[in-house]
Amino acid sequence: WLGLSYRIPPGGFSSDDVLSGDATIASAPRDGDISTATSARVKLYMPHWLTLSYSTQLRPTLTGLVDLRLSYNERAGDYDIRLFGNGYPEDRGWLNRYSGLRDAMRLSFGVERADTGQRLIAGGRLTFDSGATSKANLAPTRLEPPSLTLAAAARLRITPYVVFELDYGLRAYRPTNVTRSNYDPSDAIACQDSGYDYTRAACGKFRDGFAIGAGAGDYERYTHLLRASLRLTLR
Repeated sequence: WLGLSYRIPPGGFSSDDVLSGDATIASAPRDGDISTATSARVKLYMPHWLTLSYSTQLRPTLTGLVDLRLSYNERAGDYDIRLFGNGYPEDRGWLNRYSGLRDAMRLSFGVERADTGQRLIAGGRLTFDSGATSKANLAPTRLEPPSLTLAAAARLRITPYVVFELDYGLRAYRPTNVTRSNYDPSDAIACQDSGYDYTRAACGKFRDGFAIGAGAGDYERYTHLLRASLRLTLR
């Protein structure tokens, strides 16, 4: 069989998530170096996913699976902040911040024992992901380089109506060395030393959210997931 799906988060194609909280604004030294507490809203733009799946019978007792998923992450590449209250009008407008995400592709190949009513079914899957962050956008808080995942699963039929499922996956991200990064905390220092002169490139990066934790360095990352579930069928 061949299947095609397009998945969006709750909320339809607008699917934006707005979070509320508090913020502290520090003015430039030339403006008195005053800290002001305000209310804040953060608008997150959620990604969408397009998936193409194919399944075929390799042998009478063996099924092959192929999945191709495209993640539209660039629409989630930015997030907006709005500050209001304590002297800040609510219609001041959104402040755009860059999150560093890009579109990604995931390709999976798997095999599993065909379900012919037997008690135990097992399978495995190998998945390649192109990664949601480029090398220049890697940072400790944005670590999504290309990765490879190996997963195995088993399904035990306890009764005709009760099935226990167990799966485990290990994901290894490609080791990456970053020497040139879009993120550099020294831009914050350079901007402060200039008296917050926003005609300078360093202040532009500071304003747009790039003057944070250094992205330069060596990165290695591994994640794993164990999931157990019990499925009940009502007839």
